[in-house]
Amino acid sequence: MKRNMNNVIILSSSLRFEKSGVTAFDNVKRYLLSPPVLGAPILGKPLLLYIAVQERSLGALCAQENFEGKEKALYYLSRTLVWAELNYSPIKKMCLALIFTVQKLRHYMQAYTMYIISKVGPIKYILFRLVLHGRLA
Repeated sequence: MKRNMNNVIILSSSLRFEKSGVTAFDNVKRYLLSPPVLGAPILGKPLLLYIAVQERSLGALCAQENFEGKEKALYYLSRTLVWAELNYSPIKKMCLALIFTVQKLRHYMQAYTMYIISKVGPIKYILFRLVLHGRLA
């Protein structure tokens, strides 16, 4: 047993790894050296806003198509619902997700055209309702 200058104990001077261990380590190094997942927005191109609501959480993804036609993620948002919000109807949860996203991404919405994509169309639902009741109004 030896100690180096940083007081790290070196058990053996030669370490041996199996081939699968070396491959896994190389994969981790390659992943850590790759560019980040999130990108910067391109001026003049519209943004895509994906909104999703689960039973206990809500989330959003702001993305944009790059020059090759592939979507690149720009911003992720997520939030856990508090106890009172758990009782909201699905459409109210979707509206809450939309409000949360607008508050957080206001600077993007002022500078870019943004298309909202979701399984439920909260804006269409509200616009085509003849009479709105309660908090939804």
